[in-house]
Amino acid sequence: MTRKPITVLLRETLPNRAVASLTLMLAHVALAVASTFPGDEPDWVRKHPVIQGYYVGIGMARKVRTTAESAEAAKNVARNDIAGQISVSISSDVLRTILEENEKVREEFTSSIRASATADLENLELVDTYESDEEYWVYLRLSKADFQARRAAKLEAAAGQALDLYAKGRESERAQDVATAIGLYARAFAPVEKYLAEPLTLDDGGRQVYLLNEMYGSLRSLLEKIELKPVDAERLSDFAGGSTERYNEIVALYLKQTAQQLDDLMQAHQDGQADRAAKLAHSAAGASATCGMMAVVPLLRQIELAGHRGDLDTIGHLLPPTRQEFHRIQQYLAAHPFPQSAQESTASAL
Repeated sequence: MTRKPITVLLRETLPNRAVASLTLMLAHVALAVASTFPGDEPDWVRKHPVIQGYYVGIGMARKVRTTAESAEAAKNVARNDIAGQISVSISSDVLRTILEENEKVREEFTSSIRASATADLENLELVDTYESDEEYWVYLRLSKADFQARRAAKLEAAAGQALDLYAKGRESERAQDVATAIGLYARAFAPVEKYLAEPLTLDDGGRQVYLLNEMYGSLRSLLEKIELKPVDAERLSDFAGGSTERYNEIVALYLKQTAQQLDDLMQAHQDGQADRAAKLAHSAAGASATCGMMAVVPLLRQIELAGHRGDLDTIGHLLPPTRQEFHRIQQYLAAHPFPQSAQESTASAL
């Protein structure tokens, strides 16, 4: 005896509307069971692949928007997965060239050169995608050999640009054009900021030297030559008219105003506002020169010029040493509440 399919039996014993409702209910149950016990997703969804010679990125996004938006979100997760596998660290030798007495300066410097260069994720290969009712999955991979080859080519080009700017900086320094030399040294870092962990070497008169160390060494040496004293005490006391009260007022106002201007400069740089940075640097440089706070003036002038050029990279590299010089001014003023020469001139006038 042949058994009738359950759907036929249902049609014979139940009204059509009841059969339709029951069939729809059974379909929902089947989907729920399939979601609870998945079996059609690819292996790479269940377990992150490891493939020799490749960086592999797996990304998943919930389907809460359109399929296209979910796909893009999943790709971003996969890209970040690959980026996390490509470690780029900042050389401790480089950081040691920055004065370590000021934690904030060091943090800002680290932030400004942070290898957002972490990973150069070009030519990513889309291997596969998988889509369920609630999730969208993406499988990307990046050839390690291709990545290293492209990175080496870019590194060579960047090093050439940096070396050219560095050489011009040395020429300006020899010509005693200090302001131009500072600007060129600072600009030389922009092309290679993504490669700070790389051993960039050059031949300097028959000896192999590290380009980054030479660049930092030259910039720091030049700043040391012009920094003799962070404050022109005689100029400051003249501006104060020999009055202790006025001197203290000027110092307090200058320190407060300049600290705020440097914070605003950092924000303008982060926001990509080169014009605003130029205006802030111009104002801060003028006030500093007037009050005799000479240590920061050359750096602020270079930031101003870079701002007019729209050169945010140079601004970013000049900000940490500018903070550092302002810190020296703060230390000097804390140790010299009122110049002795001003006190003596005031006493003799009485």
